[in-house]
Amino acid sequence: MSLTLIALILIAAGIAVLVGGTRLWLIGAATGALLGVGLLNWIPGMQTGWFGSLLVVGLAVAFGVLALFGKGFVSLIVMGIGFVAGVAIALAVLDMFNFDLGFISWVAALVVGIVAAGFAARVQDWALIILSALVGALLVLRGAQMLMPTLDGTIATVIALVVAGGGIFYHARGKK
Repeated sequence: MSLTLIALILIAAGIAVLVGGTRLWLIGAATGALLGVGLLNWIPGMQTGWFGSLLVVGLAVAFGVLALFGKGFVSLIVMGIGFVAGVAIALAVLDMFNFDLGFISWVAALVVGIVAAGFAARVQDWALIILSALVGALLVLRGAQMLMPTLDGTIATVIALVVAGGGIFYHARGKK
């Protein structure tokens, strides 16, 4: 798969999550894709070629299927998605600012994942709304960054926050 095609798929997946984000299987698939993109940046030489594409698509399918068939364990699935989304979001934010702290980056990502899992366990509905908005916004941003590598720093942060805020507003308007 070409880098342009992967970028367009990420943007489409991000938009799908922003619009239909409270569906557990969709959040799971998007979280897997975001984690796959995050892992690509940490594994040298993986950004191009079939293995990188297979990693992103494979994680998206695996997490989507796990969330789809795990409906009987919604609390555990939401906590798991919260953890993985937290790790993926942390890795994406670190990469967005070009922070490469090695092992400390992984520890920070794990801490964010644990906090996100705890948050998801406490307020499941809001956790799904917020995590889907963040994951969707980061997928759109990561896809856009593949198309325009100069899109980083402050402008990328502003775009991610505005898109995530729009996703939260879109889903929260029906909540009381």
